[in-house]
This record gives sequence, structure tokens and C-alpha cells, in this order.
Amino acid sequence: MAHEKNDILALHGVYKNYEQGGVLVPVLKGVDGTFHQGCSYAITGVSGSGKSTLLHVLGGLDVPSSGSVTFNAKNFDQFRTSHKNSFLNLHIGFVFQFHYLIRELTVRENVMMPGLIKGESRRACRTRAEQLLKLIGLSERADFYPPQLSGGEQQRVAIARALFNKPSFLLADEPTGNLDAENAQMVVDLFCAGQKEWNMGIVICTHDSAVYGRMETVYRLYEGTLVARKD
Repeated sequence: MAHEKNDILALHGVYKNYEQGGVLVPVLKGVDGTFHQGCSYAITGVSGSGKSTLLHVLGGLDVPSSGSVTFNAKNFDQFRTSHKNSFLNLHIGFVFQFHYLIRELTVRENVMMPGLIKGESRRACRTRAEQLLKLIGLSERADFYPPQLSGGEQQRVAIARALFNKPSFLLADEPTGNLDAENAQMVVDLFCAGQKEWNMGIVICTHDSAVYGRMETVYRLYEGTLVARKD
């Protein structure tokens, strides 16, 4: 396993507000939640309920208006910017609704990026990237550039990039939204393989019952708070 201990991500009374036209709009209203490495979680909810906001706050990409987010009981607020960026690269894999690939880099180079940032050799990164591209069925696209791929193919490349460093947690925002049923199943299979292989924790925001039905714990974001889904 990449991580010998079981890391814990937690939300403590998290509120998040945005200002629109001079009006304060509350999105998260005192969210509490504990997410354990090695476990899988789904967060459902209607569009606009704040699922993406919750995921960004949980992963340290956004800051709460009040409350706190901790990793192994250490508050994200205590991380220096340089340390936080390194921490996120090593421990948190993100899959966004939009792929955010670098247009000027090949598919292989995009997937290699987290390892290069970590300081691994280019040869080792190339080998790992090619293994991941094979797993997602895109080996033949390794030397293509993102604009040459379909939207679904770009999303699969983004998923391979997120898994590159074998993160403690994968945070995925509608990761199968642009994929057909076959590729969606392949992607969830890959997530679950990471959970088994290196004890990766999974937190997925999704509308797809075929996805959230495979997670061990399912929550619903309702009126700004997390509630256990009972159906």
C-alpha cells in the first residue's frame, strides 16, 4: 500500500456563502462529515444543491466561510501555501466536471504531470502514465493532444491523471457525466481497484444510481447539510 495508516478527511460545522449582486447566498449550512481512507462515499443531491462546492472545500481548493476542514486532525488553515500544494498533489486526486487538461501537452504528458511535480524521474512517470492509459483504453491516444480527443476521452485522461500518485483520497465531481454506460462502469471499476490496491478513499458527487449504488456510504446534500440517503 502507498499509505500505511488510515488517513481521515473531516468537515466540522462548515458554512459556505457566496455573494451575488450584493446579496449573501448560503450554500453549505453547517456541514459535518468524516471520510476515512479505504472507504467509499457518494454524495447525491439536485443540481445547484452545492455538491461541487462541498467537494472543493473538502479537498482544500476552496475555503469555508466558517467552520474547518481537517486532514488527520490538522486544520487546512495551518498549511503554508507551498506545503498545501505539495500535500494536495500527493494525497488528493481530483476529478472535476470539466477535464482541465493542458492543451499544449500530449495525453501522456498530461497524465505524467503529478509525478513530475512530485519529483519522480521522467522515465518512471512515462511508464506509470502508459500503464494508466492502457487501463482506461487510451494507449493509442498517448501522443494525441487534448483537442484531438472526444469529451469522454478527455475525461478519462483526467481520471488517469488524478490516480497517478496513488492518492489517499480521490474526490470526483460527476466523473461519469460525459461517459457512456460501458466506460462509466470501467471508470468506477478503476476507482474500486485503487481502493483495494492502495487503500484509496473515494468521495464521489453523482446523480448516477449505477455509480452511487456501488459506494459503501451514500449521503444526500439537502438544504445545505449532509443527510444519510435511505433509498
